[in-house]
Amino acid sequence: MSTFAKVNLGLRAFFQSLAPVEGGPMLPVAVAKSFSNGTGSWQITDAAQKQYSLAGSATQVLDLQAVTDPDGVACTFVEMRAIIVEVSGANVTFEQGATNPYAGLINGTTDAIVIPAGSTYVILTPTDGSNVVSASAKDMLFTNLSSTATATVTVTLLGCNA
Repeated sequence: MSTFAKVNLGLRAFFQSLAPVEGGPMLPVAVAKSFSNGTGSWQITDAAQKQYSLAGSATQVLDLQAVTDPDGVACTFVEMRAIIVEVSGANVTFEQGATNPYAGLINGTTDAIVIPAGSTYVILTPTDGSNVVSASAKDMLFTNLSSTATATVTVTLLGCNA
């Protein structure tokens, strides 16, 4: 089991306002979230990262109960707190797996999120008791939408073991 004192995720952007006149004020937008060590809301105990290379039209199932931390120790996710998916090379869909679908992020079994090449998809689910992982709810499916280009998918997982 990995232990983390703090994990920070941040995004900062500025938008130039064009109203009422050009050269108007800058509008800052900032999102900063932190997770501390533990099993409550806004806390994590485990982190893992997986990378896949998907040939044209290939699929890959990610089993949330079969991942290891950076030290090679098995992560025992019971709840997910954050999932970060980085995609390059080709567009990829992200959906529930067919056998043991993880429905914590996507409601319908036929619904999918398209992640364009060069994009990062981040979902934070910090509330204790939500997005439960179990033997019957643990699989996510990634599909390369290109028939010719290879897609690289990097998935970072943050969660709790209780």
